[in-house]
Amino acid sequence: MSEIARREGVDFNYVARLLNLTTLCPEILTAILDDTVPAQVTIHVLGINTPLLWSEQRVIL
Repeated sequence: MSEIARREGVDFNYVARLLNLTTLCPEILTAILDDTVPAQVTIHVLGINTPLLWSEQRVIL
């Protein structure tokens, strides 16, 4: 992640948050695309401390 951040000229934390988004469950991804995610659930929120288990992620919705 450090190498990606350096190469892209961005902060390490930014890269880490983006990589966390790659583990989102299909239901959350669908809700994002359908624009039905609750207002308090932002990309910033999803990128920080996102549970790895999809069952735990579903609670967010």
